Amino acid sequence: VGHGPDPITLQSANTLGQVAARELASEGKKGVQSDDAYGIWWNADVMGYNTFIGTSLFLTEIASVRDLAYPYKSADGSPLGSQNKTIRNLTPYDSDTWTLEQIVDYAKTGAYAGIKHVADNPTSWLYNNLYLTTKNGTNLPDVVDGAPEAYVIPAGQRDPFATYEMLKLFEFGRAEIERARTAFTAGGKTYPA
Repeated sequence: VGHGPDPITLQSANTLGQVAARELASEGKKGVQSDDAYGIWWNADVMGYNTFIGTSLFLTEIASVRDLAYPYKSADGSPLGSQNKTIRNLTPYDSDTWTLEQIVDYAKTGAYAGIKHVADNPTSWLYNNLYLTTKNGTNLPDVVDGAPEAYVIPAGQRDPFATYEMLKLFEFGRAEIERARTAFTAGGKTYPA
């Protein structure tokens, strides 16, 4: 279980992120950083699922403010954020103030840049992301040690609605879901009906 994300999915996320960063830079928006590293959860769970359904996404984070009604201002008048100019932070944010209006403006620019890029390149995105990644995913072995791969979700969970929501996500992703009507043994462990 857990074959990992298709390389096309990861590169597509990088492409969307760079398109958004380029658009933000072209509008003179400073403090945009890229290529941050995320943990195994992001890569295995989120990107792996997107590989399964043939989509890609990119994660953005925008600095918040403490009080949405008032601008956030540094206490000592120094610029907010890292001032180290690096390959990941080409134009450091050089103001001592940050506002809700800026948060919304940065978010709109990034989102619309990604959407426009996909809309302007539909054949590439459809072929690479919807066709190739799902084709690659179907070429993975579907047995481990001669037994089908599966997740067992025991009945009687503490939060039945959360279990229902999780199963709906699996169903949306076209996973096969079966309910055990009788007790069974899998992986050396016995489960009730």
